[in-house]
Amino acid sequence: LENQGRVVLAPGKNVFVLRHRLQAPGFYEFVARFVPDDPMQDGLVQNNEASSFAFVRGRGRVLVVENFR
Repeated sequence: LENQGRVVLAPGKNVFVLRHRLQAPGFYEFVARFVPDDPMQDGLVQNNEASSFAFVRGRGRVLVVENFR
């Protein structure tokens, strides 16, 4: 999944919601990259990328065991 778009950031914390349905169990990595309009104005390039992950186990399953006597 790649979502590229122009956003305007306010000073301080900015929160963006990404809605995406994961179709299959597995390991997923999410990466966010900030690309400034003017790289010369970027005083701290080390904070321009963040990543996280999710492990999806799949649909929930229930096992019911009964003692029939």
